[in-house]
Amino acid sequence: IKKILQINLPEKARNEITDDLFKKIIHDEKDFAEKLYLSLDQILEMQESGMFFGSHGYKHEWLSNLTDNELNNELIESLKFLKKIKQDKKIMCYPYGDYNEKIIKKIKEKNYKIGLTAESGDAELSIRNAFKLKRYDTNDFLQWLIWYKYKV
Repeated sequence: IKKILQINLPEKARNEITDDLFKKIIHDEKDFAEKLYLSLDQILEMQESGMFFGSHGYKHEWLSNLTDNELNNELIESLKFLKKIKQDKKIMCYPYGDYNEKIIKKIKEKNYKIGLTAESGDAELSIRNAFKLKRYDTNDFLQWLIWYKYKV
């Protein structure tokens, strides 16, 4: 269901379904979003404490499914947000780990410096792979935590 809602249905149908689900289950989408997502003030406070924010796209789209114009707009809007939070180091964490050579070319054109994939592993930074960096997700540590707690 998640993949269907993320990629397989046209945007209009996805929006209608998710809007309907929110109304039936969550009721107040604005209140839900305010509790779930960081506010601009919270982001700025975290930055002042040394946190770093990179780009994850603007609408969190599967980038390889976008037309050239849509991809360009997605990157422009994402860069506007980074500028709004005064984040001048441009790093892309590909939504859903979805990237290809065309996307890498586009983010280079927009002066991004590195790209993070959803591939699990140590990031080995070099000019050759700066836009295909591996990373760790918190879920990657779940097996270790289970082992540590239960010694299984």
